[in-house]
Parts: sequence; C-alpha cells; structure tokens
Amino acid sequence: MAQILFRDGTYLELIAFVHDHPERRKGYWWDMPYGIVDLALTTCEPSDLLALQRRLAALGSRVSYATTREGGQVTLGTQELKWRVDFSDGVQRGAMRFFWEDLTPHFRRVPAVNGNTHHPCDADGISGIDDEVAESLYKRLVPALAAATNSSATKRGRHPFATPFEIGRLEQETVRLVKRLRDDDKQVQMKVMIQCLGRKPNVERRVGDGVVLIDFVNGESSKVVREE
Repeated sequence: MAQILFRDGTYLELIAFVHDHPERRKGYWWDMPYGIVDLALTTCEPSDLLALQRRLAALGSRVSYATTREGGQVTLGTQELKWRVDFSDGVQRGAMRFFWEDLTPHFRRVPAVNGNTHHPCDADGISGIDDEVAESLYKRLVPALAAATNSSATKRGRHPFATPFEIGRLEQETVRLVKRLRDDDKQVQMKVMIQCLGRKPNVERRVGDGVVLIDFVNGESSKVVREE
C-alpha cells in the first residue's frame, strides 16, 4: 500500500497485490476491479455505531453497519499502528461509506506534514466525491448516505463533510449519489474531485476491468482567500 497525502489531511491510498492472482484476493476487503473502489470517513470522537444505526432506522434505510473489524501493523520504522473499521452490510462494498477509526495516533498512519503534501500539480485536497450507482440501489442509498454523514442534502443532492485541516475553500467538501443513466453490470462507479491551483486536464483511464475517474477543480480563488 502507498498513500498520496494532501494538505487538507485527506489522502488517496493505492492498493496493489504482490504476485496478483484472483484466487489470492478472495475474501480481502478490496477484492474489486481496478479503479477508485471505496471512501472512508472518520470522526474526531470515537465512532458511535449505535447512534448511526438509529439514524439509519429513522430514515427508513435498509442499510446497516453491523460489521466491525480491528486491524493493525508495524511500520518499517517499528511504529505500531492499530485501527478499527465499520463496514456496511446488505450492499456491495464501495456502495456505502465505511468508517475508519485510528486506535493509535492518527498522524502515525497519515503523516500529512512537512513536504509530504507537495505535488507537481499543486493539488491541495479532495473537494468532492461522486458515486454513480445503479438505479436499483439509488433509493436505498440516498437515506443511508444522509445517516452516514449525519447531514441533510443540498438542493443538488450533495452531503457536506469536513476534512482534518482547513485550507480555505469557496464551497464545502461534499459527497453525492448519482443515478446511472446507462445500464450495465457495474453497480458502483466512483469519481473523485481534487482541488488544485490552475486548470488541469481531468483523468479518465481504464485499468483492467475498472476505470479511474479524477476531476481537477480549479482552486485559485481559494488561494486568494487563504492569503488575504
């Protein structure tokens, strides 16, 4: 695994398998086609799974969070990392956000400091996520997303979320569900919007059976706000 760290504290995690073979990946969390496969949320306080379950029930969602797993590893620098994750049940992985809670100091796992967040494209952070989902899933996932983010949707159907560090933005970071117009076998396709300075070409690249979708959002106006 490798991380691409951003100044706002968000990051992309690249996952690859050594001597990759479909049989060896069976049962792993992210045994999926290549592409952007999932999105993790975290909280400032210890996660309250019971409160999340109550919100899901109140909104009439048929999605639940009943699967909790703990994990850990020792880094090359011999630092111990421990974490806990809560996955949704009843839908395909990636269709609903999962929650990641660090049990050891967060900065050990995500060292978004010093020169670790400098990029040639001047990327600052993640400004949004679009989940394109099959029509059969859309009505189930809309209330579930509201419960997971503990927020109400904007007029454009976007749910706000916060990042660990404030970098100055004209619009808050959001995640939204988009109903797929075309009919195919893929249930979920994810696009990430990355804020950077200036205009950059978007990325749409097929890798194996998957696709990587990245839109670069011009954040020059935000840079002015930060400097004033």
